[in-house]
Amino acid sequence: KIAVKLPIIFLPGVAGTRLMVSWTDEGSTYLHSTEAWPFSPAEQRDRLRLDEFGKTGPANTTVKADLLLSTWPTNFYGGIRDFLHKKGYLASGGAAQEPRQYFEFPYDWRLDNGTHFEALDRKIDAALKENPKATKVMLMAHSMGGVIARAYILSSPQRAARVDSLITIGTPYWGAPKPYYGATNGYTFGNPSVLQPLMKKLIQNWPAAYQ
Repeated sequence: KIAVKLPIIFLPGVAGTRLMVSWTDEGSTYLHSTEAWPFSPAEQRDRLRLDEFGKTGPANTTVKADLLLSTWPTNFYGGIRDFLHKKGYLASGGAAQEPRQYFEFPYDWRLDNGTHFEALDRKIDAALKENPKATKVMLMAHSMGGVIARAYILSSPQRAARVDSLITIGTPYWGAPKPYYGATNGYTFGNPSVLQPLMKKLIQNWPAAYQ
């Protein structure tokens, strides 16, 4: 029996995905768009706030998860991509049209973790489509990405059946003190462009921090 290399989907931790924000001013149809995380003027980062129910943000504003922070000067995940590439997991098709086996799952890390399950369904669909010999994927995750991956597997037998294994790195299964600190004092994630008092206000309404 020939072993089949299973595709890997990597889920980053909280604040590990670049967030882009788009908005229109009141009475205007012009669409503004800029980065809101990790780098942004404070007045644009305020657009990451959510209402008291942790669902909707400012009017006429859309936040979109973009790419993992894996390039200078915020290269947190480029190393793991390079490590897996050296182990034979390609992030793009090879010269001999070898399928891609490494996929990344950027997500909006402010939101309720359960809101990402359908997007992860689609990511698994895409990974298996590119690897037709595989019937399952491996999930690899850092920090809160592991919380999402574990909850995804436990959400239904059908989803669990498509995951061969889960590897987590630094996932806070017993909770973590930093979200509490962030909600009571403000947490900057080590980002020099972040205002700590503003982050305190924002974090208090982000469901994922409590989860």
